[in-house]
Amino acid sequence: MEGVENSRREFDAADRVSGNRFMIAKYCCPLAKDPVMFNESLNQAIETDPAILPGGYILNELARVKSQFLPDRTVIYFPQ
Repeated sequence: MEGVENSRREFDAADRVSGNRFMIAKYCCPLAKDPVMFNESLNQAIETDPAILPGGYILNELARVKSQFLPDRTVIYFPQ
């Protein structure tokens, strides 16, 4: 679980520094086994304008596109 906690801490730091505008920082949810946070993060990335982070448009657009692709694959990350 140490890797998960370290990843979450680093992603949270990136999120704070960006003012919650770095959408790719949302992808630690599967590691944390948190499907609710995962779905909320995907929706947030999909709904957020990629241009919200100056200089980070391409990264946020990649996160948005990936987020549109992942809901159909939730069962892979969170098997029941």
